Parts: sequence; structure tokens; C-alpha cells
Amino acid sequence: MSVQTYILQTVVTFLCLTSANRTGRTLQELVEEFNPSKITTHSALLDLDKLPEFNRIHLQRRVDQPHLCSSLVSHLQTQLPLQFSELSQDQDVLQPAYITRVLHHRKGHISSVKELLSPQYSYLWIRPSYSVQQVAAVTSEAPLIASLVVRLLENNQELTVERLSSELKSVSKQCESTQHREVMKLLRLALSGLQQGPSVAEMMVCLGASETTHRLHRLLQLLPSHT
Repeated sequence: MSVQTYILQTVVTFLCLTSANRTGRTLQELVEEFNPSKITTHSALLDLDKLPEFNRIHLQRRVDQPHLCSSLVSHLQTQLPLQFSELSQDQDVLQPAYITRVLHHRKGHISSVKELLSPQYSYLWIRPSYSVQQVAAVTSEAPLIASLVVRLLENNQELTVERLSSELKSVSKQCESTQHREVMKLLRLALSGLQQGPSVAEMMVCLGASETTHRLHRLLQLLPSHT
């Protein structure tokens, strides 16, 4: 990560670390605590490995403040089409509400907004491609599973990781020949095209009910029959 990607308060806090080992202070707090009489000279070794963690703390604070979060949203609206040429300006994933939700759900997992532009998080912005053969290799009950999860989402617009984790286990119990881990593998394929990453419940919460439902409908449309 280049130094230009760090938040100003991160750099200030980092420099102050040599005198007081406290992270996450605001610029105003640093100003209020400043005392010229305590200034001394001594050698110091700055641990550059701590910069990302400091940036994560200050990024969380920016996301939690609406007026600062809006600038992050605008930045992503500009950068996403540049990073992912598949995106068009009218896509739902570029809407402020969607990007804001992503920021709030990922804020504790990233140290820079730039990370959301990486391949690791591309599933948030790009709907995955996969084949009928890939689905069949996981389970023959894909239509049933996708339909059950769509129905689950229709009844639960307020999504939480804890609640979804429990209800997805109930979905698995309604399958005749598909174990829970295979249900999760199918949903991960349909939602992200990835083999690993955040839990399926986390993905669903971050994507939101509307986008998750849309991706599951794409799965149903791909299959030869989903009666």
C-alpha cells in the first residue's frame, strides 16, 4: 500500500505512537493532549507494520460518520467502473445505498477502501459466471435450494449473519441428498463464484436481500428445470 492511501489522522497517530502507545485517537484529541513541556528528544524506531491497523481504525470512524462516509461512497462510484469494465453506470451496485451497506459491513475487515477494488472483493460488484456442469458437480438439488433461500429472503428483509446462519441450516435439513457443506458450496458459487472467502451468511448480508435474490434467480434461470 502506498503512503498516499493513508488517512491523515492515521499518519498523525502513527507519529505520536513513539510518545504514547495509544491507537485510534482523533486529531482533536491529539491537539487537546499536546503539551510543549513534555517534548523530549530520543531515538525511536517506527513500526511501519502498524500503519494498516491504524488506518483500519480511522477508516471505521469515517464510515460511521455520514458526512465522511458519503465521500467514500462517491470515491467508490468513480473508481469501480474504472476497475471493473463490466460495470455500467446504471447498475444497482453503484447506488449509494448499496455501497454504503458494503462499507458498513466490511469496515472492520479492511484497512483501506482500495481493498474493495481488489479481486478478493470483486464478487460485491460483479455477478459471477458459472456453468450448469459446475452446479451439477455440487448437487442435483440446486433448484430446490435456490428456491428455498429466495423464499427465506422474501420473509426476512432485515438480514443478520446470526439469523441467516441458523435459517440456512434449516434449508439444508429440507434437502434429501445434499449435506449442509454442499448447500453452502452451491450458494457460495451462485453468489460469488469463489471457493473461499467470507461466510455465505456474511456475503448475503453484505449483498443485501435484493442483490442476493437476483443472483439466485440467475441460478434458477441457468438450470434446465426449476419446477
